[in-house]
Amino acid sequence: LLLGISLQGQTDNFVYFNKVYWHPDTMQILSQVVRPIDDGYLVLGGYKSLLNEGLYILKIDFKGDLVWFKHIDEGPEVGVVEDGKFVIATPDSNFVITYSTKKPDNLAEMNLSKFTKEGNVLWKKTYTDISSKFARHVINTSDNGFIMAGVQAYEGEGIARYYLLKT
Repeated sequence: LLLGISLQGQTDNFVYFNKVYWHPDTMQILSQVVRPIDDGYLVLGGYKSLLNEGLYILKIDFKGDLVWFKHIDEGPEVGVVEDGKFVIATPDSNFVITYSTKKPDNLAEMNLSKFTKEGNVLWKKTYTDISSKFARHVINTSDNGFIMAGVQAYEGEGIARYYLLKT
């Protein structure tokens, strides 16, 4: 009986919401990551519209109301993020995201971008060579760097390899 009362008391403060976020220029939005922060949630995703495509971060409050929407990267070379393993919190209370962009020769390059919980991009690094690299995951390392994991392929080779990049 006491356990039932305790559980009931814990669920009274939980807020549920179901929201649709809409943009007037026929933007198609895909959201893969929701990170709880002290005053709401950060939502990371990709979008494609008639005019542009890119990556975004938005903040919603605990009721699901939009607080702000910011671009992390945009342009025809930026595709939407494919799954939710790309963003992590850093020890300094910021966040990093890894993602791939298309080079002019249609190969892919790996990117790493750090941003604050207010959505301000602190820096962005691009890692490129003669291969295509597709980002799939990022982790912090004990020396305050990062390891990005993904897939690497060479033009015309027809095979892909696992790829790790340490910063």
